[in-house]
Amino acid sequence: MYQIKATSNSQALVIFLLDVSGTMGKPFGGGTRIQVVQNALKMTITQMVQYSLKNKEIRPRYKVAMIAYSDDVFDILSGIQTIDVVAKKGIPKLEPLNRTDTTKGLKYVKKILDQEKRNITKANPAPLVIHMTDGDYTSTEDPEPVVREIQNIIVDDGPVLMANLFVSDELKVSSAATAWPGYFRNDDLHNPYANRLLSFSSQLPDLYLENIGELGYSIQKGTVMMYPGVSPEFVQMAFIMGTASNGGGTEETKWEGE
Repeated sequence: MYQIKATSNSQALVIFLLDVSGTMGKPFGGGTRIQVVQNALKMTITQMVQYSLKNKEIRPRYKVAMIAYSDDVFDILSGIQTIDVVAKKGIPKLEPLNRTDTTKGLKYVKKILDQEKRNITKANPAPLVIHMTDGDYTSTEDPEPVVREIQNIIVDDGPVLMANLFVSDELKVSSAATAWPGYFRNDDLHNPYANRLLSFSSQLPDLYLENIGELGYSIQKGTVMMYPGVSPEFVQMAFIMGTASNGGGTEETKWEGE
């Protein structure tokens, strides 16, 4: 599983699911939590664009959806868009709102995936969902059943991948982002909600591990896609997972033979 690389002929679908509850307005990293997340998201989109360039033209190497949630759900890009369209539209400013209805956000993501599955062929990488949150959910429904339904959506390359970023100063990390080894499935993060997110997270595929290693990170084999958002650098590392199915290089270097 998870062997297909993203190219302009085999686009990777990446869905960013973003908690924009009120606590995202708390101070963090020289700004607020939501400002740090927005900056990391912009940097990630920029990197996706760089990977997609061929003859100074942005090729559709990635397809992207951005879903924000609080009490309600907000489809930031109005559906799934190719990376060239995202680059033209830009990312609107995110604002912290009210509560944290994680289940509602996940249900919206599942709806997108159910609709898009028929367009995902054996040439496409498995979709990736990157979920960012900063606290326990206030949903009346437990999010876990919806997470499992998402992870049970299977395409030729494998089941949908779920990555989680927990933006919190409650987690303790002793190393810099580039030296951090990652979390294993049975680790205790000493935070009940962080442990739940850990249990929701997919195992990091070898292709992703190889590509993020080329970017200077030290995540180990066998870890899962759960990231401690304890600093802007860790937030950026989590979002960079959105580019990790690229297989290395840009469209300029990958184009021949595709």
